Amino acid sequence: MITIDTIRLIRKDWQGEAILGILDRAAFNNIPKKEVFLHNQELAYYKELQYEQKRRSYLAGRYIAKKCLAQLSENENLDEIWIRSGVFDQPVVSGGMPNPPSVSISHTKEVAACIVSPREHPMGLDAEDIGFHKADIIESQLTSHEKSLCQDRNIDISHFYVFLWTAKEALSKVLTTGLMTPLSIYQIETMNFYNDHIVSTFLNFGQYKAITFWKNSTIFSIVLPKNTRYDILQDQQKADKSYTSTLL
Repeated sequence: MITIDTIRLIRKDWQGEAILGILDRAAFNNIPKKEVFLHNQELAYYKELQYEQKRRSYLAGRYIAKKCLAQLSENENLDEIWIRSGVFDQPVVSGGMPNPPSVSISHTKEVAACIVSPREHPMGLDAEDIGFHKADIIESQLTSHEKSLCQDRNIDISHFYVFLWTAKEALSKVLTTGLMTPLSIYQIETMNFYNDHIVSTFLNFGQYKAITFWKNSTIFSIVLPKNTRYDILQDQQKADKSYTSTLL
């Protein structure tokens, strides 16, 4: 299934919209033929990929990203939209729509996800399968402060570590550094737990916050400016509301 939602972004002196899309594993097999939605430059890159998993992830990520971009541009000719890679391998929209927005793409074995936002309002997205990372590997990269954040909470520790990991990786995408700098730089300072989502702040990047939520076996984090309020406007293509409610 594919779910695409519009998120209203509200600041004191500015308002805008972001588009959030999630394509689940069941939809992987229903993606159109690559020639239908890949730009010719993307198709050339795809043909160079040697591993099937990489090819599958690339197709799923590009498809959900273009479905989100089409919501803004009303351009249904997806093959006219070119998403190329920047110098840090970040996705950059380079053609097929006027005033291209920013785009952040993430994929796992279970889902492909994308958030499209105005260039003046940076946002980043990361998704991870709950069982993908080994808890001890993530734990070795955490600060003592971060480890203390889950004390006295009834949370599966391996899930908690993935919460932290996705928030940090989403921040690294906003900063376009990727995980090419010590992870302690991205230290989580606070975490506020709600029924179906978590709001986190960062020690060294006080201008940002992370919204972490989960859908089935996947955890998602979106990083956005700290002082932005957000709200789901409507379900554009509704598969289910099990994750959209977490952002309200």
